[in-house]
Amino acid sequence: MKKTRMRYCPWCGGGLEPRQVGERERLACGADGCGYVFWDNPTPIVAAIVEQDDHVVLIRNKGWPEKWLGLVSGFLERDAVLAALSETFAKKHPSAMGPNERTFVRGCEEVRLVAEPRPDTGDQAARRAAPRPGPEFGYLTAPIGGCITEVGNTVFKDLSASRQGFVPVFDPEECVHCGLCDLVCPDHCFVWRQEPGAGDEEIQVRLAGIDYNYCKGCMRCIDSCPSGALTKHEEPEGFADAHRVPMFSNPRKSRRR
Repeated sequence: MKKTRMRYCPWCGGGLEPRQVGERERLACGADGCGYVFWDNPTPIVAAIVEQDDHVVLIRNKGWPEKWLGLVSGFLERDAVLAALSETFAKKHPSAMGPNERTFVRGCEEVRLVAEPRPDTGDQAARRAAPRPGPEFGYLTAPIGGCITEVGNTVFKDLSASRQGFVPVFDPEECVHCGLCDLVCPDHCFVWRQEPGAGDEEIQVRLAGIDYNYCKGCMRCIDSCPSGALTKHEEPEGFADAHRVPMFSNPRKSRRR
């Protein structure tokens, strides 16, 4: 998809030109009476809960109806979000910084804008008739039975960049192999092995460890562990690779099956 650069107003079709809006230069419509401004803001917003004398301060935008109130909030500037994103990944996962920056920039620049009637035109029929994209899959187009048509599509999924500097650490000496950790894990990163049983037990299923490649550090397993075999520790550089128990012995071979 090619980068989209705003040139025309989506409200009236007039040309956009650089204008000083507040403290920044932004693209604004040059037509008289239109007032459209291309803010170039991404989706993230910031909001604050301001308390004063045991009350919460609410504000009203000058364009809102008289009885509308809201928290103190606003959109984040694109360059501020990118700077915070880069700083976060540079400290924890430098290798993931570049791909995440490019993903963010593409999300901002490759947006598709669809012109619709202005809210104050009163053309309700035209707004209802505006085409909107439907879901890729519906009850008529989804695979039969909800089957996953791309087998093994999560084998190479790497959630390590989602962690906030902490990982669960497994102590096999304290583990009772109850499986509660596996029940609450949203990403199934626990690795189990079958071992010969003792006495009348033919096979025992034992927890072998954690595949940190799939662990995002939510720590739900620690809260559920009844024996204290799982504890929260800081993640120093190289810890996950050194203590990881691979889920798949050969991911590429598993994917071809």
